Amino acid sequence: MLTTNHKQPQFTYSARLPWRRRLRALAPSVGGTGILYTYRDSGGAAWWSDGTAIFRGAAPDYLRRAYLHAGLPVDTPLASLPLSPIEALALLGPRLDEPVACYRITAGSLDSIPVDVFATDDPVCREIHIDARYVSHATSQFPDCSFWRLDDIGIAVRDRHGFQIVGLIQRRPPPPEDVHRGGTAL
Repeated sequence: MLTTNHKQPQFTYSARLPWRRRLRALAPSVGGTGILYTYRDSGGAAWWSDGTAIFRGAAPDYLRRAYLHAGLPVDTPLASLPLSPIEALALLGPRLDEPVACYRITAGSLDSIPVDVFATDDPVCREIHIDARYVSHATSQFPDCSFWRLDDIGIAVRDRHGFQIVGLIQRRPPPPEDVHRGGTAL
């Protein structure tokens, strides 16, 4: 009988620190599908997705180049978005303040993942953990945006002027209890 080693990389977590706004670049396969998708809605607006987030507009050029350099598919058309902005409106919860904390997750020798933590008023789910690179992208592309709880899926990014949904970001599972150790979350 053959046995294979299905050992998962060990996750380590940095110390949890107070949040502050930082510029962060998106990266291929952050946790998504390894494909950079494009979509045009019925109004003709362009959208892009990597399987973890959906944003209005064109994917950043640096991200497209990174996908191409990694040999991953770019500009793969989607017939429909996994969750449309109209569908997301029905799942929209309360508005969230800026994140309250941040930390990093490292999986083995892989790059680390910066995580931003949003506080909620929900006693069952007190926090929403989101990849910080998407929060940074949202605030740089939509400077006056606001963040809204999106049921148990993640958060919606809304344009503060028109209150239109301009992005949807999938939540990350929170780390196990009491795992944050000394270190620096950058």
